[in-house]
Amino acid sequence: MQRRGCVTHNMEQNQIPSEEELIHGMNLASKRNILFIIAIIAVFTIFTLLKGGSPVRVTTDKETITVSSSKGSTTIPFSELDSVEYVPSPDYGSPAGGGTEQDIRYGTWNSPDLGEYEAYVHTGIASCIVLRSGSKCVAFNMENEETTRTFSAACEELLEKVKSGTDVPHSQE
Repeated sequence: MQRRGCVTHNMEQNQIPSEEELIHGMNLASKRNILFIIAIIAVFTIFTLLKGGSPVRVTTDKETITVSSSKGSTTIPFSELDSVEYVPSPDYGSPAGGGTEQDIRYGTWNSPDLGEYEAYVHTGIASCIVLRSGSKCVAFNMENEETTRTFSAACEELLEKVKSGTDVPHSQE
């Protein structure tokens, strides 16, 4: 006897498998394939849940700046942006409707240094960029200290261009 896939075939008798044997073999193969696919999806889902939120993203267009993570986003029109500030090591305070998940502070927080603000902050990075617009305050940082500092300088330059009426570049990330 020799196994071919899931169908047993008797080579000595040189018999062709019956239709019932073929269907039974295909059903077993189909079931195994489906279970394999379900297992892959389950592993991917568990990995995604354990990995947590996506990194903090900042995008701009001609009129707005948007800060986002997997937990939400905040958009501020450039015309309403009052200030951009690099803060080397703020007291992030405590959640007031936000939280921390997978090394990202998200949602509303309250701090003596920043007041009430929307957080998009990696917990392993000490510094942050603070955008203020009227009563709205948003704190965020990038994947490391250097990138946060560099991006802050770029945001300050962008604010100067907006305030001076210089054209704002299209879609940046």
